[in-house]
Amino acid sequence: KTYVMTTEDCKMFVLGDDELKSIFFLLSGKDILNTMNLSRTIYEKFQRGSIYIIIDYAKEERNFKFRIKKAKFVKSPESKYWTNKDYWMYLVLRNNFALYHAPDSFKSDREIVLSAIKEYGYALRYVANELKSDFEIVLKAVKNAGFALEYAADEMKSNRQVVMAAVKNAGFALEYAADELKSDREVVLAAVQEYGLALEYAADELKSDREIVLTAVERDTRALQFCTTQQLG
Repeated sequence: KTYVMTTEDCKMFVLGDDELKSIFFLLSGKDILNTMNLSRTIYEKFQRGSIYIIIDYAKEERNFKFRIKKAKFVKSPESKYWTNKDYWMYLVLRNNFALYHAPDSFKSDREIVLSAIKEYGYALRYVANELKSDFEIVLKAVKNAGFALEYAADEMKSNRQVVMAAVKNAGFALEYAADELKSDREVVLAAVQEYGLALEYAADELKSDREIVLTAVERDTRALQFCTTQQLG
């Protein structure tokens, strides 16, 4: 498939897959497969932009990663694109910790946040507080990384659909669920099926539930320490 981008002087660049791979591989040092997957995403986001702008973003990204690696990155406008939404959209698709370094205005930008958590659910930790109670955002985050439930708003920790998705991805996310869901048999069973030691966070009455305990112990024999053995029968 061929991708077409418009340049600043209105000339048309027609770039095939190999050329796109070469550009992003050389500028960003990513492996070919990841580079191609991302090049399609970038094309969809910036198809009316200049190829020069995208190449410039890639150069800025390299500086961004260098500052993080050398612990020199500070929250100040070191990049000429600091307030550019497209640039931060590009970065959150490329770098798991980009949202942490983003200006506050972009941490509350729903489009940027959705893009970030789709790639890295743990980025929920860095989003603005008002979006930590957004059902769609939190659900996407915990489906990608169940332990992101820790950073969700309290009302999301009480949402059965959100918690169920979280424990199916990472059973130990049960630790962060609201107490009433730690007493939900189906939720707890899903958690111990994924991670036997999640039994530790179940409500006391479920620690003597035969099916739950056996499932947990089958997953990890160390879970036996958390059950109420005298009530198992």
